[in-house]
Amino acid sequence: METTITLPLPPNLLWGTFAVLGIALGSAVIYWALPRESAPHQTIQNFRETLGVTGVPVPIFAILALLVVGLTTVLTFGLFGLIIEVVIHAVPNRDKPQEVWDFRFTLVQLAALTTVLGAVVALPFTMIRLRLQSSSNITDQEVLLISEEALFNDKMTAATTDIYSRRQTGDNTWQDDVPRRNSAIDRLEGLVHERPDQAPRVARLLSVYLRELSGADEVPAQTHHYLYAHALMYPKGGSKPLNAEEAAQKLNVTAEDISLAALETWAYTLKPRSDMENAVQTLGRLRAIAGVDADAVKIDLRAANLQGIDFEGGNFNRARLNGAQLQGARLWFAQMQGAKLWQAQLQGAKLLQAQMQRAELFGAQMQGADLQQAELQGANLLDAEMQGADLRRAQMQGTTLFSLKFDAKTTIKDANLTGGAISDTDLSPLRISPEQLNTAFGDGSVILPDHINWPTHWPRERLERLDFSNKLEHFKAKLPPGWDAPKR
Repeated sequence: METTITLPLPPNLLWGTFAVLGIALGSAVIYWALPRESAPHQTIQNFRETLGVTGVPVPIFAILALLVVGLTTVLTFGLFGLIIEVVIHAVPNRDKPQEVWDFRFTLVQLAALTTVLGAVVALPFTMIRLRLQSSSNITDQEVLLISEEALFNDKMTAATTDIYSRRQTGDNTWQDDVPRRNSAIDRLEGLVHERPDQAPRVARLLSVYLRELSGADEVPAQTHHYLYAHALMYPKGGSKPLNAEEAAQKLNVTAEDISLAALETWAYTLKPRSDMENAVQTLGRLRAIAGVDADAVKIDLRAANLQGIDFEGGNFNRARLNGAQLQGARLWFAQMQGAKLWQAQLQGAKLLQAQMQRAELFGAQMQGADLQQAELQGANLLDAEMQGADLRRAQMQGTTLFSLKFDAKTTIKDANLTGGAISDTDLSPLRISPEQLNTAFGDGSVILPDHINWPTHWPRERLERLDFSNKLEHFKAKLPPGWDAPKR
């Protein structure tokens, strides 16, 4: 015997369900019939990126997505069911209050479901819109940064162009436009205040400017008879040296013209060109600008013509000044720690209290230079020529004094030579005290003044470099702590 089970479904619900399923099936058919690219379906990861919720873990995002899809499905079916119910049912009889209130309640349900479904459907689109708006804000910031960078580069380009500007004179010739160049240099310094990260770029630009200008015909380094005479009196390569009278005669000048006094007078009267002095002073100030990485600023003035320039006590630590023409330069209080001054021409330079710790002065020409109270701790003066130099109260602790050239006009009174290394040097012209030598270390290659007894800790024989270095370190180890600190 067969048993028949009958489900009491209202006709409106049955037909409404069929209608919803029909709409869904039709939508699916239309969707699959539309043309599409061959790219694979979007993954959950791509969908997260589209919504801008990449920070939400994938499992949690998947659960939330399923909840939204489920809620949307339930609301959609409920909404269509209510719509069908409203359409199928007849308009309620006004004489029957219960039917009227039931109809009104159905309309309220319809409005509520429509609102909630709209909010749920709009949620992902709202999230996408917010993400796009955020991306647009980021893009605007990037555009602003690019615009600011372009404006800064325009200002930098204009200053770079003006620093090489020239002007035409009345006789149809061209000459450097010095006032305009000074203005360009000032603008470059202002740009570093605006963008401290550009200090290395400006330092390179000014260094190149000074080196190139030094090699041009319009700003050649000046010279003096003393320099030519000195080369004849102290020749290199085994040539026969001349005395002062022979050198003067060969140069067709008087002995006074090649004297140290004449050299110092000449160096004192050297006048630099204003734009070159301005460029040097700007280089010395760059590292002091707020926000500038001092170690990133490289100053390269090799072989540059810096004669007579006032350095204004600027920061030229670790600067490359090899072969630079620094005759008569004002280097009072200048910071030149670790600077490379190989073969630098410092005749008549003013180096009062200059900070030159660990400076490399190999072969530097320092005749007539004023080095009073200069800080030369750890400096290397190999082959330096210091005839007539003033070293009174100079701080020369740990200084390397190999193959130096002094004369009777060199002053070394009260210079601190503690821990200094002296070799292959003639000290006989100097008025040096036993106390100064007793704090230094030397070997048998040194010639002492007649009135000085040989220091007891100095070997009488000439030492090889390695042996000399070992004995020097042994000697330094016995010195009291703080022996290399400045003592005035």
